[in-house]
Amino acid sequence: MNAFLARGQTVKGFALAPLLRVDNVRRDLAELFGLAANGKLAPVVGARFALDHAADAHRLSETRASIGKIVLHP
Repeated sequence: MNAFLARGQTVKGFALAPLLRVDNVRRDLAELFGLAANGKLAPVVGARFALDHAADAHRLSETRASIGKIVLHP
């Protein structure tokens, strides 16, 4: 830690664990599932691939260049 301070650097972080209490997760998931069930929540589709091009889909996923879900279809 002293090495960071000597160079004028700081270390920052964020912990989600305190927010993941059972009551919070249960409430949030119920809200999300309700929105999805009512058609008010839809995933963003970044790319679609035929199942026989799954390797291409996997390569795209590895590049992290796609924004949204990568969907495989028959």
